[in-house]
Formats: sequence, structure tokens, C-alpha cells
Amino acid sequence: MRRIVFASLAALAVIAACGAHHRAGRAGSYGFVAIDSLSVDLSTARGTVLNTPRTIYWAGVPMPALLRLDIYSRSDVASSGQPLPQAVPSLVLTVAAGPDGKFYAGRASIPASLELQLGGVRAYASDEALAGCRVCISNSPLDSAIVHLQFEFSFMRGPSTYSGEYEGDIAFPGVAIPPQPPAYPSWHVSDTLFFDTDSLHFLPRYFASLREPFGTVEAYTVYAFIDPMPGRPPSKISQTCLRTRIPVELAVGTPVPMVAEAYVVNGPDTLTWSAGYAYGWISAEAENGVLRGQMQFQGNGSERATLFRGGGRFAAPIK
Repeated sequence: MRRIVFASLAALAVIAACGAHHRAGRAGSYGFVAIDSLSVDLSTARGTVLNTPRTIYWAGVPMPALLRLDIYSRSDVASSGQPLPQAVPSLVLTVAAGPDGKFYAGRASIPASLELQLGGVRAYASDEALAGCRVCISNSPLDSAIVHLQFEFSFMRGPSTYSGEYEGDIAFPGVAIPPQPPAYPSWHVSDTLFFDTDSLHFLPRYFASLREPFGTVEAYTVYAFIDPMPGRPPSKISQTCLRTRIPVELAVGTPVPMVAEAYVVNGPDTLTWSAGYAYGWISAEAENGVLRGQMQFQGNGSERATLFRGGGRFAAPIK
């Protein structure tokens, strides 16, 4: 239970320290990754930039730019500080470009993905687990060849607890600079919230938000309905709507990655669509019982996924 609490407390520390190039009295890289009682110390990390300036397209839609961060255990690093030839990273995380193409630099954010490999066990963090992970880079690697990273996570998967942290400088050698920051999505935010699925276009008119647990954090769950929804939104969605979440501690009016989900009722069936943390963002702030903000997302990864897109401004009463 101690590690579950750790995620929320550690996130506050990351937010407070984010942007500082080094913590006082600490030099070099440090960290650990653990699955239950099995733990290894972390050392060297390597960084690469994906999908910029050369970009993969699906159905005419560019894939988002991503940072890939490979972090190695101390035992897999030579005395030179470089990973051994056959070394496999203990942690691999990616960070999305975000709405300004700066990879959310200078503030606490949510990674787009997280993979752990330890003691022959490979695990991937779910969207729910990622909501409690916090990552911060000091600046964009498109602006600097050396980036300072802070990263912390803790989550449950079945009966096991996964946790870890890392802080250190990461080099991004040979990065090709695009003519402009690779913002994603690249189109402007609409004043009116909408979402598209396949050939259908929806303009939600009824909004609600709930403050509730999501994984290891408290989050605002935002609903955008086409038709009125009396009372609190039910746990099982039974009408067409868009749903997303933002952790309460990150609802400070600046963009953070989000997962967008759409539920489209079609007779007896409900069709579902989803766009992960790499493909969308939300900014929101609670004021006088209302969560106000804006969001934007563009599905990707397949031709069908690119048909799911949306965004705009919203004001959702907190139920």
C-alpha cells in the first residue's frame, strides 16, 4: 500500500522540481525499477526522436512525433557509461509532442507509453496505470542536445506492484531539426466541441464531470453527451457520448496528454472508439463547481483510427 501512496506524493515532488536542471547535491543519473521485491538500480539512458522530420502517414494523417527514452540497469552498463552490446533497457517510455510540439517540456506530464523488463518479465502499463505516472523533461531535444529527465511511477497489475523512478541527463545525438515544432494535432482548436467517428459528426450539447478515483490518482472524468443525461452519468454508458479524464493534480489550465473515448449507440449495439495519450491533450481547471477547458485529439495508427478525431472548448459541471 505504501507504493500506491508513493505515486501521488511523488508526483507533487516532480511538479515542484520540474524544470530544474539538477537537484542540489545530486550528480549523474540515478533510479530504480521494481516488481514487488525484485529491484534493480538504473543508470545510463539514451534518447531518440521519432516521426520528425521524416513522418509516417496513415490515410493522409501524419503520425505524432515522439521521444523514446531507453533506460538501462546499472549491471548492463560498461565502465565507459555506455550500455553493453546485448543490453536490453529495463525501462522504455515515450513522450508525445503535444499541442506546441515541445513534448510538454518544463512541466509534469503523462508518458504516452511505458514498458518494463526485469528478471525476464516484460510488462506494459495500461492507460489507467499511465494516469499515475509522471514525467518531466527540462526542455525539448529539438532545442537542446542534452535533456534532463525526471520520471516516477507506481501501479498495480494483478497481484503485483510495479514502481520506479529516474533522474538524469539524456543525450539526443544526431537529431534532425524540423522546419517548425511538430505539434499534434496540427489543426486549430474549435470553439465548439465536436467529435467524428467514421462518417458521423457529433456536436455534444450536454456536459458533466465527476471527481473520482482512476488507477492510483484522483481524476476528473469529463462526459460530453448528445442527448440530456439526468443525474450522474452511469458507470455503464448507454447513450452516445465522448469521455476523457484529467488527473486532479494536473488540472491547472495547461495541456496534458489524455485518452479520448467515444461511445456511439447504433440500435442494440454500442460502437467504441479510442485515441491514446500520444494522440490527444486536454487542459482544464475547476472554478465554482465547473470544470472549464479545451481538448483536441486525432486518432492514428491505422486508417480506421484516423477517422476518430475531435476537440473544442467545454464547461462541464462537477457532479
